[in-house]
Amino acid sequence: MENLAANRLKAQIKRDYQEWYREVSFVERDRVRAVKWAREQLLAPDEWLILDTQTTGFDNAEIVGIAVINSLGEALLNTLVRPATSIPAEVTDIHEIKDEDVKNAPIFPEIYPSVG
Repeated sequence: MENLAANRLKAQIKRDYQEWYREVSFVERDRVRAVKWAREQLLAPDEWLILDTQTTGFDNAEIVGIAVINSLGEALLNTLVRPATSIPAEVTDIHEIKDEDVKNAPIFPEIYPSVG
């Protein structure tokens, strides 16, 4: 009797999994497509850049650091940016950029033409 109950439970778990997978398999398909796209981009090294930013946080964040690097690892832009607001201490703990580091940095509108 225990065997029968265990087999029914296994069968139910399998059905539940199959149903769940049918519902979310699009996520896996999208992930596979994204990986293929990324690999294609890496094989075309003259056609991509890396953009890295540091900000004042998540809510109403402003950029405090920005870098653009080409596929050869050359920095096309690497600068601090002076935000209109203070950088919160908990954010400084993450990226180590302080208000005094950006006090003489350009504001974003001044460097924006370099980004485009």
